[in-house]
Amino acid sequence: MKNQILSVFGWTLIILSLLGIWNSILENPTVFMKKFTVMLLVGILLYFIYKIFGQSLAKKKGKIIFLRAARNRKVKTNNVKKTIPIIKRTSLNKLTASHLTVIKGKNKKKKHRVSS
Repeated sequence: MKNQILSVFGWTLIILSLLGIWNSILENPTVFMKKFTVMLLVGILLYFIYKIFGQSLAKKKGKIIFLRAARNRKVKTNNVKKTIPIIKRTSLNKLTASHLTVIKGKNKKKKHRVSS
């Protein structure tokens, strides 16, 4: 329901704008052409400004994000290196427990039953 209302509103807006453009072309084509060329030139100018400055800013932001990630990665690797010896010591202590034994397999003996 909501999409239908927006669709009808959108198409109505498009049709009215096309009628307005057609009316301005028929009444005074020179004024329309002047306005259209000014809008086109402003659009092209904005496009080139975005291409020149927008991409350089995006590249700078990308570099900043990359450097932050690299710095965080270094911090994490330094923290991991500090904790590794503690883990190795505890695992060695667990492996050298002499009071533990390993039981292999199932040690159930088969009972010989006499059939009656």
